[in-house]
Amino acid sequence: MNNMEKKKLLTIFVAVLVLGSLSVLALLLSNRNMRKFDNMDKQLAELDAIEAENENIKKEFLEVMDNKKEFLDTNKEKVKINDHIKKIAKSEKQLDLSYTTLDIDDDGYDELIAKFEGYDIFYIILNYDNKNIYGYDMTASDMMNLKTDGSFWKNESSTKGSVVKCKFPDNNLNYHILAQFDGNKYVINEKNVKKDEFYKYLQDEFYSKTSVEWKKYKEVTFYKEDESFFGGTYVYENPNGAGKQTLIIRNNKIEWKNEISNVTRTGDYTVEKNTVDATYTQESTVNNNKQLETNQISRNTKYTIMEDGVYYMQEGVKMKFVKK
Repeated sequence: MNNMEKKKLLTIFVAVLVLGSLSVLALLLSNRNMRKFDNMDKQLAELDAIEAENENIKKEFLEVMDNKKEFLDTNKEKVKINDHIKKIAKSEKQLDLSYTTLDIDDDGYDELIAKFEGYDIFYIILNYDNKNIYGYDMTASDMMNLKTDGSFWKNESSTKGSVVKCKFPDNNLNYHILAQFDGNKYVINEKNVKKDEFYKYLQDEFYSKTSVEWKKYKEVTFYKEDESFFGGTYVYENPNGAGKQTLIIRNNKIEWKNEISNVTRTGDYTVEKNTVDATYTQESTVNNNKQLETNQISRNTKYTIMEDGVYYMQEGVKMKFVKK
């Protein structure tokens, strides 16, 4: 074999070697890309699964808000939301119910924050865990300026406030403090800072964030069926100025007085929602001789409790008793 043939053979060998190396490299890159795409597909599938689960959880949250499904309160007792509101609402006014959903505790799953707004404002955070829904009550000062990243301002007093996020270890509400001032002490991420640095943090790292948008859900009215809520003295003034009628609800008893006829009725009552069902069992009348006559009776009368007073229909006329 002459030198020319050897060079030709060497060239062919090198070309085959290069082509083989390129094929191996291409195969390795292809496998790497396939693994990369497989990982991307897996991540996308996981995100789709979380999104689908969040939608299912949201449906359960809305069933709670519609009073169709129970949740576990802070005492881990099952309760429906209407019954729960009766315990914590300070008034019977019609409340505007709105809500927002976001991952407030950074666990990958959304919570629903219900906002009740009327005479006062309060919130309930609904959190889903292990097939149970847990509810956590918050006042207006507990949660202020809620941001889309789940952080909010918690106002504890005129000399103490914090930027916090919620955590739910063992289904209990805890606050993770991001920044706080307490008197003359200022802290950011567990480090003491100067006052100016603290307020710069608030401006740059908290107030600049996007606040949540509240979606109006419906209007609801909750009535407390206990005397501490609606008990008291109510007066109806006759339009012609000829005397008045007085209604007294106190100590589980009800009393009605008519100044014109000098008649007084007393009895017991039951209440359901905003209706007081009175059963008068005794009637006292001052006769023309100014003597008191008392008789046993059985007379049923229904009153409607509203925000601005107690209403009673008498012979087609709506009478309004105003609380004194």
